[in-house]
Amino acid sequence: MRILKIAKQNENKKIIEMPVITLTTDWGNQDFYVAAVKGCIFSICPQTTVIDISHQIKTFNIAQAAFVIKSAYKFYPDESVHIIGVFSEQKEDQPYICVKYHNQFFVGTDNGCLGLIIDDLAETVIKLDESEKYQIADSTFPELSVFATAAAHLANGVDINNLGKKIKDFRRSVSLMPAIDESRISGHVIYVDSFKNLITDISKNIFERVGKLRPYTIYVQSHNTKNRIDYISKSYNESIGGELLALFNSLDLLEIAQYEGFVSDHLKLGVGAAVIINFANR
Repeated sequence: MRILKIAKQNENKKIIEMPVITLTTDWGNQDFYVAAVKGCIFSICPQTTVIDISHQIKTFNIAQAAFVIKSAYKFYPDESVHIIGVFSEQKEDQPYICVKYHNQFFVGTDNGCLGLIIDDLAETVIKLDESEKYQIADSTFPELSVFATAAAHLANGVDINNLGKKIKDFRRSVSLMPAIDESRISGHVIYVDSFKNLITDISKNIFERVGKLRPYTIYVQSHNTKNRIDYISKSYNESIGGELLALFNSLDLLEIAQYEGFVSDHLKLGVGAAVIINFANR
């Protein structure tokens, strides 16, 4: 298997004191894939730290992968490299790419996932499979033969422009967005976490901008009184066991939960479920 050739020690490199590479995949933990990718990284950049963001992404679910990575990457130091190993097969219109954004790097396939993570223009976009300096072979395991080696070279300080050919942009995807009018926000569940809490696309900023301190009622999927919430909590333990509650989580997104319960199972709802906030008219 051919992989990226290791750069010369003094060629277009800068010193990165504590390089970090993250992995997000849909592989689970039962196979050899994660170990093989980490081994490849360490063989090229032994001083790096490899962090598993998640290997529990649902198979081929780029929307879930994008939400997890977008929620996590901003907490990592500059120059961190994020490998996205979800739905990674290369097609003619879906090349392997490396993107620099907010002084961090993202390596994956141009399948729309990065378009859900990155909202505005990236600093640099490189098409990896047109590299002149490094040789990349097509593979059924691109996370090993392409992504791991590209990420390791970046962690070693190799300039991103030496990994391939610069292109203008990558595939953009449209994510669900809340609909807004004067007295109503119509949002959706965009993620269900491991506690079966429902995370929505309604941000605290939108809530405050539309609400303007007016009384409100939150409905989850229907106007059934059992699915009604009349105030936003500051913590999960502000309600009694079994009651629905709403709060703004660490991402400043509205979250529907159930104290000592599993709201997704209880309401039989998941991604795409409607969450409506009605504000009182003045």
